[in-house]
Amino acid sequence: MAIPQFQLIRLPKGSFSVDMTTPDGRRKTVPGFSTEHEAAAWIVQMERALQENDPRFRPPPRDKGRH
Repeated sequence: MAIPQFQLIRLPKGSFSVDMTTPDGRRKTVPGFSTEHEAAAWIVQMERALQENDPRFRPPPRDKGRH
């Protein structure tokens, strides 16, 4: 499963939406974000959720010497 591409879109009244394009070219717009930060945080959460469900994704091992 490949990760979609995300793009922030600033709307005329100051709110934001996220344009999501899947690897096969399908697009979906997710509206309703009050701030750019809120939309960007949603993108990060989506990317993490998609990676967690991808059996090919393996996070790098944690460095046990760092706290």
